[in-house]
Amino acid sequence: MPTSFFGLFLFSTALSLIATFTAGLAAGATTEEAALLANYAGGIVVMKRGTATVTQHELLAALKKDAQNVAENDLDREDD
Repeated sequence: MPTSFFGLFLFSTALSLIATFTAGLAAGATTEEAALLANYAGGIVVMKRGTATVTQHELLAALKKDAQNVAENDLDREDD
């Protein structure tokens, strides 16, 4: 059976989610924390073309960027 680009794309994303979730658990994260990391990894992978992986640097950068956005939004609410 021939594979489609879409099928490979889904497979790549699923592997990134599973690998990140498992690595999070192995590092001592709770299931909720590991799921959050996996969600970030999946978000990074879907922005890439074709089959892709997520690096530690990419994952940390995404977490830092999101934390910065949350902090800025909190400051904006305090000004209101």
